[in-house]
Amino acid sequence: MHMRLGVSIMKSTDLINWKLINYTYDILDDVDALNLNYGESSYGRRSLTSCLRCQNGIYNASTFAGTSNKTYIYSTINIEKGR
Repeated sequence: MHMRLGVSIMKSTDLINWKLINYTYDILDDVDALNLNYGESSYGRRSLTSCLRCQNGIYNASTFAGTSNKTYIYSTINIEKGR
């Protein structure tokens, strides 16, 4: 997960075959370790404990990042096209 863009959002109609439809984010945070500046690296410190929930037509995705020690929450009404 430390080498991938965002948290993958996948869709299935039968719970057997899955299709990648979007990512939660393009860039997690603007910190030296994630930008590989000054000898810093985020290798091995990935997004953890991600969660996706839909409530009242709004999709909320949350994830914890070991690099920044923060929890990030992303919201959208169109999970396939919007952010």
